[in-house]
Amino acid sequence: MLSALAATGAQGGGVWLEHDGQMLGDYQLHLGNWLSDPEESRINEHLLRLAISTGRPQQATLPQHRALVLATPLGGRDDPEGVLAVAFSRDVAANLTSAEIQAAQETLAGIAELADDYFLRQQSRRLSADLEHWRLLDRFSSQLFEADGLLEVAYVAANRLPMVIGCDRAAIWRAEGRRFRPLAVTGVDSIDSRSATIIAGRQLTSMALVMNESLWEGLPRESDEPETADDLHPPQLCKAMDHYSEVTNARAYAVLALRNSQGRLVGAALLDWMSRCPDALEQARVTHAVDRVALAVTRSLPSRRLLRRLGIDSTPRSLLRLAMLLVGLAAVVWFMTRSIPFRLEARGELQPVVRQHVFSPAEGMVDRLFVGHGDRVERGTPLFQLRNLGWERELVALEGQRDVVRSRLEAIALELLSTRSSEALEKSERLAAEERQLKEQLQGVERQLELANQQLVQLRVVSPLDGKVVSWELRRDWESRQLRRGQMVLRIDDSDGPWQLELDLLESRFWHLRQQLAEGEVEVLFRLASEPELSRQGVVAELGARATVHEDGRSYLPVTVAVAGDQLPETLLAGATVNARLLCGRRTRAFVWFHQVYEFARRKLFL
Repeated sequence: MLSALAATGAQGGGVWLEHDGQMLGDYQLHLGNWLSDPEESRINEHLLRLAISTGRPQQATLPQHRALVLATPLGGRDDPEGVLAVAFSRDVAANLTSAEIQAAQETLAGIAELADDYFLRQQSRRLSADLEHWRLLDRFSSQLFEADGLLEVAYVAANRLPMVIGCDRAAIWRAEGRRFRPLAVTGVDSIDSRSATIIAGRQLTSMALVMNESLWEGLPRESDEPETADDLHPPQLCKAMDHYSEVTNARAYAVLALRNSQGRLVGAALLDWMSRCPDALEQARVTHAVDRVALAVTRSLPSRRLLRRLGIDSTPRSLLRLAMLLVGLAAVVWFMTRSIPFRLEARGELQPVVRQHVFSPAEGMVDRLFVGHGDRVERGTPLFQLRNLGWERELVALEGQRDVVRSRLEAIALELLSTRSSEALEKSERLAAEERQLKEQLQGVERQLELANQQLVQLRVVSPLDGKVVSWELRRDWESRQLRRGQMVLRIDDSDGPWQLELDLLESRFWHLRQQLAEGEVEVLFRLASEPELSRQGVVAELGARATVHEDGRSYLPVTVAVAGDQLPETLLAGATVNARLLCGRRTRAFVWFHQVYEFARRKLFL
């Protein structure tokens, strides 16, 4: 305005803006009482409206003060938003020529164009700022709704809100009745509920929102005389506000409610500004951002998340879907609680009850095999002959020692018969003593020979029972081979006697079988791998007392199953593979299908 007055030489002027069909004075300078007269005010308003409507410069003379008013539109000729006007006093207006008036109009038009450019740049900057804000807000909304779970939503909101709305710190609270629990605070990974800031924030949030009001404190007042907090809020809230301001030193803060679509309070947002106060535009942006936080928090609540994923809301179709879901769940529960037979699976072998392994009685080399695989033998039938060279050498040495002792005894006897004179009495006594010593030595050697012969007899191994020899490739594996003492060579099976199943059951399932045995007999259904189409029956006869670890790294316990003769196949093969199922009563279908999961949980949680 000063530039316009200096350039045109006018004594006063002003800027008027059009708002809702009325011309409102935005700024006036040195107009004095020129527009105090109603007639002159009406002429001036007509001039301003004419400039707005035509989009061209206008001029008029005020009748009482004889002042000349020049007006030019602002904001472009096509759609002007206001008018720039200057006024010349009576003395100056009387001396102005038409050329000077035209020059003043052109000067005003140039100043109006400069103002238009300035306003356009300001508007462009505002639009750019608004566009950037909305982009940030859209990105913020996407991050909120991509977050999984209430805590992650609160963490995103607390750490992204300062960048979106320009606050210095944000805290997200969850409403739990009349209390509020902190979920996330800007720049904090874990929240200490005993800290002074959290205690003061919880007190302030509870006081403000229990009274169903959002709180903006520290913002500029519209009136010239600011009201104190005591005039605006109840005493309890004022006390909480004073305590929070003292603890945080925040210059301005806001407590905003987070509500769901039904208006129920689900949480709160506590925002702090440390060095400045937000203006009206920022307050609107805060409201938009907090609304999105409220929607995200509502969607992330556990019950809401479940219903939302199931596609259920308050519409009749969704309620019907919920009813169908409940009926389906009831049907599934009924189906899973029905009892069915509970079977434990096990693998094992078919073996005769009476069988015995034959071991090497001593170290030696297999000198001769008398039987082969599948041969029937009787008790005492020779099976194989061992040869121990050490024992044979020892026997030869003992026999030689015996022969030497015997020869010496014969020599002493002849020498005693030839000794008759009294001079040989002393020699006779010496020979008699030597004879006694040699006889004792001979007795010891004969006892050693008897033991050696007994050992050699043990090298011929005989069958301990009647049965069949079971050992594949017996001659290839053992003929002319060196054996160790106690090394197993072959097995004798009584195939004509009773047979049984020897099963391996997982140790983790053993307690099911033991529990069923306490109630009564346990039946077993089994199939031979050689005859998988036939199902046979047996009864659990004995449980093993020692577990063994197999190649798969799991622990198994042996189970012996008695099998009746009519359940045996025509061709009996010792060691035939058996797949068996032990019938352990009836259990619910859920237990039968998921008992392995139950066993795993039981082992991990209770052992």
